Amino acid sequence: SVPLLLGQVEKAAALGLDYFVIDAGWFGPKADWGSVRGDWEERPDGWLGGRMGEVSAAARKAGLKFGFWVEAESVVATSRTKKEHPDWVLPGGFYDFTNPAAFAALADKVTALLGKYEASFLKFDFNQNLDRDPTGKAFAAYNGAYRAFVREIRRRSPGIYIEGCASGGYLMDLGWARDFDSFWLSDNQSPRDGLRIVKETMLRLPPRCIDRWITARSLEKVQPDYGGKDMRLLAADDATWTFVRSFDPSYFDAFTDGGPLGFSCDLTAFSDEHLAHFKASVDEHRRLGEFWRTAVWRILCDSPNVTVFQSSDERLREVHVLVFSECPSQASVRVHPVLAAGADYLVDGKRRSAAELLRDGLAVPAPGFVELLDPPFFFRRRRTLNVLERNKVMREVF
Repeated sequence: SVPLLLGQVEKAAALGLDYFVIDAGWFGPKADWGSVRGDWEERPDGWLGGRMGEVSAAARKAGLKFGFWVEAESVVATSRTKKEHPDWVLPGGFYDFTNPAAFAALADKVTALLGKYEASFLKFDFNQNLDRDPTGKAFAAYNGAYRAFVREIRRRSPGIYIEGCASGGYLMDLGWARDFDSFWLSDNQSPRDGLRIVKETMLRLPPRCIDRWITARSLEKVQPDYGGKDMRLLAADDATWTFVRSFDPSYFDAFTDGGPLGFSCDLTAFSDEHLAHFKASVDEHRRLGEFWRTAVWRILCDSPNVTVFQSSDERLREVHVLVFSECPSQASVRVHPVLAAGADYLVDGKRRSAAELLRDGLAVPAPGFVELLDPPFFFRRRRTLNVLERNKVMREVF
């Protein structure tokens, strides 16, 4: 509803976010918005009552850029597009980008929507089931035409942010990163599963292309932990909030390091404490943005209980170590990072040589064990090492 979204705009602005994006369902009737996929027109009988422009205006007034969702490849049989232009649709409900008339018509429509809502962000989804290409070309021609469509939208709207859909891994190789700014990887936005997905996707894409979405809410009056605190941060372990798990807020900080950071949840459901935590996270993420943009990533440890990432500049002058762990049973995890031979590093304000760190490892502290709503307890800690040269600190220590 519009009132709900306007409340989200206020919280998003307070968190210091850049974009406010409305997902699927802004078009079509309330009864079944999916019945008109392929038409991409807001209707007065829809969920927003024809008022999406009002939400866009409120977001932009609050200092946010506006965006919306389109599934460009999808055309359902009940849509007006399919009925009026059956030759624009391929078997399986695919919009035929190889048809010049269809290509131009959809490019015109999306461009007009961007102008109407003064939007700066497009979230392209891709849910159609790729079964068999009747041309026998394994969808090569279709992919080429679809990518040309994305490039045409970008040409017509310079500076737009276009988020792509992984489509089960089908649309997320390195080449696609030339056309999309980043990728939505899964409707399951559990940070636990997200860690696994990010870890494996790093084999295909640089982390700066991998979206990290926080989907969570605060809950109190459940059961105090050993420290007496009774405010939990819950996240879903699936796409529909059927299974819920409690996470330490620091886990989200580590999960979102390195990639575009977003929130896909009810921001009004966060406690003041959690809002303050995430505000600090957003500020830190922005401050490290240039570092993340060019950082080199390594997986130092990949076990069922402990995952360790290292990110650094190419010359290993600034090194960040991230530790993820389930059920910590000791006070720290000792990590052996990759460092520049012969260099000295500043660690927590103390000078340490690379040789010493390589020999002894770096102890990353774990928080005290806390009994949570749904064990295991997840935690993360980041340690930053900055190289020293001629007894001078080369970079401010964070």
